[in-house]
Amino acid sequence: DNNHIKEFETFPSNSELEQDSDKNQTYNNYYFKADYTLPLKNNSKLEAGFKSNFRIYKNDFSISQLDPVSGQYIELSDYENIIDYYENIYAFYANYSKEYDKFSYALGLRTELSYTQIEEELNHGVYKNDYTNWFPSATLNYSFENNSTISIYYAPYITRPTITELNPFNSFTDERFQQLGNPFLQPYYTNYFLIEYQKDFNKLSMNLAAYYSHSKDRILFVFENTGRQTADGFDIYTRFPVNLGTLDYTGLELELTYSPNNKLRFYTSISPYISDLSDTNNGTYDYQNTVWFTKLMAMYRVTNTFKIQLYGEYQTAIKTAVNEIEAIKYMNATASKDILNGNATITFRANDIFHSREYIYNTIEANTISNRTAIFDTQYLLSFTYRFNKASKRNSHNRAKEINKNIFEFEEGK
Repeated sequence: DNNHIKEFETFPSNSELEQDSDKNQTYNNYYFKADYTLPLKNNSKLEAGFKSNFRIYKNDFSISQLDPVSGQYIELSDYENIIDYYENIYAFYANYSKEYDKFSYALGLRTELSYTQIEEELNHGVYKNDYTNWFPSATLNYSFENNSTISIYYAPYITRPTITELNPFNSFTDERFQQLGNPFLQPYYTNYFLIEYQKDFNKLSMNLAAYYSHSKDRILFVFENTGRQTADGFDIYTRFPVNLGTLDYTGLELELTYSPNNKLRFYTSISPYISDLSDTNNGTYDYQNTVWFTKLMAMYRVTNTFKIQLYGEYQTAIKTAVNEIEAIKYMNATASKDILNGNATITFRANDIFHSREYIYNTIEANTISNRTAIFDTQYLLSFTYRFNKASKRNSHNRAKEINKNIFEFEEGK
């Protein structure tokens, strides 16, 4: 990752600054998983499993600045280092479930042993973190005679800091606002509660859910004045993550699926929720926000092997104490055709067919007003999939979710 930065000041003086940012990053992820199911008597079963994940990350970076006198780039010693990150996670779980005529339940327990270490090779700094967590969970289901079911679910879960959030040096794109990681970050924990009602009609199915989540010591990005200034007299700030604040989500979700015939299907999901962040530094980052999120899908099966689909999303503006992301809306279109006796599929997808997807961020922080807009061109994707056996399709989506591929940079608006 090599960046060349040119900065121009046009008023009140006329000056120019040139800098080079060089980063050589490598990332290796090793993932192992095993599950076992033991059927028991009286419609019960015991499930157990093991999962381990090992991540190794290395970042060799340096920043250099053009000397206008000599015409040579000179490395800045404060922005040069080699970072090594190691993460080992071992997780074990057991789950017991039992079914009666109309009632069923499941009780589970998961434990995770985690170890992380960050080394700064040039500064000889070592930051270690070793912790063990226990996570109980419970699910209750009751089926009524009118093709409806009610479920209650509880589970705690852990959110670990990402590599970019832990990395002491991450991004240098502006000498006034320098983005850093925090090697002392701790994971945060969330308690999640859900109650859901499902009802099947003749051609319509409905899911109505209410949920609540509560998490403390969230990972929150804050600005801090370094006390230093640029050559032209502007304050220099760092933006870095800390464990700060309590965040509560309270929301509803309504899902409707309507199939008037075997060729046509409509799906919609409407999810209003309230997010409430509190207990930040003197309330500086506290906020309460109401958001509406909607998904729409229409699918038409032209033949048994050819189908087309429209999919769209809409989200109202999200406002926090210091920034706002304006409303987001877009629609995708997909056509797919099964060939070779159903063993292969050709898919053509157009993302954002109306070119309406854009992310507009407005921020007031660190004595600065920032307005950023990210606009995407319509994207066209043509794919060919061949299945050697039908089972190969079974869990590719879930497996992909286990690994975060976008690990090298902070996400915008986080």
